[in-house]
Amino acid sequence: MSTLLHTRRRHAPTEVESNLTSMIDVVFLLVVFFILVSQVVSREAEPLDLPKVPDAAAAVAGEDPRLVVNVLSDTSQPGVGLRAMVLGQPFSLDSDGCQALSNRVAVDLEQRPDLAIHLRADREVHFEWIHPVLEALRAASARVDGAEAKVHLVLLEPAS
Repeated sequence: MSTLLHTRRRHAPTEVESNLTSMIDVVFLLVVFFILVSQVVSREAEPLDLPKVPDAAAAVAGEDPRLVVNVLSDTSQPGVGLRAMVLGQPFSLDSDGCQALSNRVAVDLEQRPDLAIHLRADREVHFEWIHPVLEALRAASARVDGAEAKVHLVLLEPAS
């Protein structure tokens, strides 16, 4: 037995090395991706307290081309609409502002006739302030040949 033990070769212990360069590259790409996506999402969303609907019959909005119109409330006067926002551009809710909003939406509808419009309004805003925005969207749709604006009212589902 002693002869067998001496005839075996002893190998030096194997060293395991890992190259983390490719993994670090992937992590940085993911970080850049999520930063860019978060900027796109935050650009069209204004902070609103959306109304809750217990038995909503509407489906969840898809990823169709869309334009988000936010109706913001006046913090000093509850229930009063302050302005409409489209991609950070403010529009007053008077006749001049609604006309400008209608022109802005008409330009987008001319470029993309299949554009869906998502109307978001704070839960405190009364309908009398949302109605002019709806009329402006209808007027924009009527102005563009072959385009029929699909307006979706965005609501917040109640937490269960």
